[in-house]
Amino acid sequence: MLVPLPTAAENHQEYNARAMVRAGAAQMVFQKDLDAARLVCEVAELMDRPEALAQMGIRSKSLAVLDAAERIVDGMERAGLLEGKR
Repeated sequence: MLVPLPTAAENHQEYNARAMVRAGAAQMVFQKDLDAARLVCEVAELMDRPEALAQMGIRSKSLAVLDAAERIVDGMERAGLLEGKR
């Protein structure tokens, strides 16, 4: 379950969470709607549905960018940021 930070820059956490929900890779609850009772309910529901939880895991993994760190470093090198150039 994803709980996007409502004060995140340009609401990027909500946009990312919505993309994962659309892909069937997660569930989302807004922070304003979350309290202890809701959290217990959501987690219990997921625990009662291990097959659905497993499917979310598979879908989440399919969204992963496994070489993200390498891509970032490559972009920094091309921009001259690793050599102190700008």
